[in-house]
Amino acid sequence: ADEACHVDEDESAGAVESFDSLWAAMLPGEREQLMKAMVERVEYDAATEAVTGVCRAGGGFAKE
Repeated sequence: ADEACHVDEDESAGAVESFDSLWAAMLPGEREQLMKAMVERVEYDAATEAVTGVCRAGGGFAKE
């Protein structure tokens, strides 16, 4: 089952800021792999101009 990623604007801004240096150090292929592992799909509602990211269950990573 899909689970929507509900993150408020302040929370996402903080996460992006702390992730910038890691993202900058990653190669394009690594970035692609990370996004494919974590994101099931991105939906856009033109009527409300809302963008929703749908995460893979468990964040796409195997649990140990």
